[in-house]
Amino acid sequence: MKLHLFMNLIMISVMISAEERCSINAGDSTARKSEIYENAVKIAEKHQGSFQVSPAAIPESWSNKRIPIRSYLAGMIEEVRQQVRLRNSSPNRENPDQGFNTFFCDQTRLPAEIDWRKENKVTPVKSQGTCGSCWAFASTACFESAIACKTGKLIDLSEQDLINCNYEGMGCDGGFYTAVDLFRKEGGVLESDEPYQAANGTCRKNPRNYKITTWRWYYKDTQAVYIAGPEADQISQTETDLKTLIKMSIVQSGSCGIAVKADDSFMAYSGGIYDVVATEPTDHGVIAVGYSDSGKYWIIKNSWDTTWGEEGFGRIAYGAAGIEDIGCMLVYQSDSSS
Repeated sequence: MKLHLFMNLIMISVMISAEERCSINAGDSTARKSEIYENAVKIAEKHQGSFQVSPAAIPESWSNKRIPIRSYLAGMIEEVRQQVRLRNSSPNRENPDQGFNTFFCDQTRLPAEIDWRKENKVTPVKSQGTCGSCWAFASTACFESAIACKTGKLIDLSEQDLINCNYEGMGCDGGFYTAVDLFRKEGGVLESDEPYQAANGTCRKNPRNYKITTWRWYYKDTQAVYIAGPEADQISQTETDLKTLIKMSIVQSGSCGIAVKADDSFMAYSGGIYDVVATEPTDHGVIAVGYSDSGKYWIIKNSWDTTWGEEGFGRIAYGAAGIEDIGCMLVYQSDSSS
């Protein structure tokens, strides 16, 4: 099997799960939302009030059944390791991804804290509704922040276009960040040209005036941290820990695509520093738009409307919710748009 297929499957297995929409009647719906809130209260109490929960925070997509896809993981990771070992054993073999670190800032100069909201580099919080499209909202939010950091302009990009036109058939039943390759090959569409419908649709011809230069994944397994790109041979092993890579992405591009475990306490989160350590695979895509070393937390932007968290944003403790397992950075050059 080709390496790029292995890499795509890896991202499916450890990043954002399929979100299957469930048919639930009104009675069951009320009971399940009550159960979510009751569970959230119990978890919050165990954490001694470090964060708050509210039934009003529970999103419309609460009924989506998130199923992490973990098949083939061991075999795929071993294939990646073999590719890295092959490159390392050939001193004269060119590493096609060697120059990618030029996109990063010097990690020794990372600020102790950053919040791109204060610099007006973050677009408003949106709502994915009942569609399992967190992956599309996180992908476009990353791109919007990258554009804002380079140009100072807040551009509202279309999640619906990404749902309709991505190359891998992803939609309201779930997806993952490799969909951003549409932004690299063809470009992004404005929200005004393709408004969100919270449903799968047909790809339409629209102006595509914003293109990313490239993108990279960061993936951590039990043995190492890897960086992978859109091309089959763009994979390398790094000594930099993934937490630092996420910080570098935030500083350089305004955000980093990440994933969290959206359990009951996360769905009902309404404020404070969320510090529940994930015990299950991540299953919901969000972006990090800042961090604080003194407070020891990430600042995330969600796609569950402003009723969730702190007006749609959240503060997630370092090491909590599975955040520091994988990341995605988009590189945007201002001269790449027409």
